[in-house]
Amino acid sequence: MNQKHEEILRHTLGADRKPKSRWGHRNHFCCGDKGHSDYPILVDLEKVGLVKSLVKFDQLYFCATLSGARAIGLGRPALIRAGLLKNPHASDLSAPE
Repeated sequence: MNQKHEEILRHTLGADRKPKSRWGHRNHFCCGDKGHSDYPILVDLEKVGLVKSLVKFDQLYFCATLSGARAIGLGRPALIRAGLLKNPHASDLSAPE
């Protein structure tokens, strides 16, 4: 993984800004379409399992995987915020079946 790969993963996970307590507050990179300048890098990251792509509202997005988040050193609290790990202390508010 090179510096640009890491930069994109950090942006995807909101880990490109301080404070560290906010890392993981997001987990998406809106590429828009295949003409985006970072598209080839995101495809490379997807090939090695560090991000996954999806289309939402006719826009191309990439989300970091657990492996991608760990590759840039996100800790457990940030992984929970990013939705990549379940919070063991959260109450289950789902309705009983």
